Amino acid sequence: MVVRNEIENVVLINTSVEFSAGETVFDALNKVARVEYSFYPGLGKFVTSIDNLGQTQTAWWLYYVNGTLASIAADRYGLMDGDNVLWKYTSEMPF
Repeated sequence: MVVRNEIENVVLINTSVEFSAGETVFDALNKVARVEYSFYPGLGKFVTSIDNLGQTQTAWWLYYVNGTLASIAADRYGLMDGDNVLWKYTSEMPF
């Protein structure tokens, strides 16, 4: 798992994470960082801060699995062996 501040071009975390069957991207992130989130019923947990770097009106956290921007909340994305997860703190719109 890589956690990167794209705004300052700094890698904050770069590590392998062991996980069990049924664990999610959110579970894996919680193993390596302090995480804050907002919960939306029916949608899930959306990360708002990693290791005290919180979202603002102009910067936020996005995550990618195997190079593809995820389209669901991190607690809904089940991990598989070999998945590469990248969290980006960015001000760029992904769409």
